[in-house]
Amino acid sequence: MTGYVIMIVAFAIIVIAVAAFFGLGTESFGWGLVAFLVSGLILGWAALSAGLTTFAEDKIATCTVISKDRGGGEDGAYRVYTEECGVLTNGDNPFLNKYNSADIWTQIPDEGPVTVHLVGIRNGFFSWFPNIIEVLDSEATN
Repeated sequence: MTGYVIMIVAFAIIVIAVAAFFGLGTESFGWGLVAFLVSGLILGWAALSAGLTTFAEDKIATCTVISKDRGGGEDGAYRVYTEECGVLTNGDNPFLNKYNSADIWTQIPDEGPVTVHLVGIRNGFFSWFPNIIEVLDSEATN
């Protein structure tokens, strides 16, 4: 949760700096306010997205893998389809210092049970999936 607090503080500092920058040189308080609101909306959206996909939910789950694939071809995301846990993703996450998606991908079986550490939420509108942070137990490996 500390990372989330740091992100909010950094967000507030950036919003104030951007608003002050765009407000300089204008003789109207209105332009500074508009710059503050626009930068706040843009940076707020980015912070909310990062927060919800990184810190919203943290759990250990045992799932039965039905299949797995690369969602968008060779450059696409790693997707894991399960019975109990729904669709999961396996992607790098700089907020959690996770840069080993390819290694984790090889630990996930093509089919069968797997116990994983998941972080994030499922949101269909934004195509967000819980992210597999690590594989804790697997009966089969590729």
